[in-house]
Amino acid sequence: MAGLFASGFVLVASLSAPIAYADPCAATDSSAQVANTHQMKLFLASVIGKPKSERKSRASTILDAVEKKLETCPDDASLHLLKVASLGTLARATNFQDSVTQRFGSKTKEALKALEEVAPDHPWTLTLEGVWHFEVKRRGGSMGAGMLGASVKQGKEKLDKAVQLAGRRDPGIPYAYAIALLSTNAKKNADISRSLLQTAHSIAVTLPDDPSASVIIQPIDDLLELLAEKEYEDASDLASELL
Repeated sequence: MAGLFASGFVLVASLSAPIAYADPCAATDSSAQVANTHQMKLFLASVIGKPKSERKSRASTILDAVEKKLETCPDDASLHLLKVASLGTLARATNFQDSVTQRFGSKTKEALKALEEVAPDHPWTLTLEGVWHFEVKRRGGSMGAGMLGASVKQGKEKLDKAVQLAGRRDPGIPYAYAIALLSTNAKKNADISRSLLQTAHSIAVTLPDDPSASVIIQPIDDLLELLAEKEYEDASDLASELL
């Protein structure tokens, strides 16, 4: 992986197509670094809906590279965002027992703490924190959530704030919130999830240059159709696969 972040660009060979990433450590304005979610969103767009084995491979590649880069850029918010996203992807693409053994839940919690230190009020910091709460509860149940200090209530609070802060600037945030809700309980959360998906769709069509915009439109349409048909179990299953 030598040269992965070299010369201001990175090409991730494991991705299905070459994707160029700006080197966040080259930035000098800390506020610009905090705002730079492009790398993370490129990564997330590359794994949405992909087979678990492919998601694991891509996430492992990214995580290894990011951890090396953090040794020289420890305060770079863009790298911390990418680390949390890749850890979360690894956790969700790994069966529950192996995920527990490899401590993905606690590793992600630690990575979120580091992210919060450099970008505490960034909408994507709040989004990733919120999704973590939902996922720990969904996969680990009450016992796992209790051990790691996770709760759906805290997850909703984080995601509510993220959606409010992001406004209409990022379709990925209401989309992520809807996916978290549907994977947890599609029937109970149908109305709010439908509203969030519709919001994400309306934002995505106005932002063609957003890395996630074109990728999430079809899953949104599929989920809205399932919700309209009251196929809640299928909606929950699809949402879980999209995480």
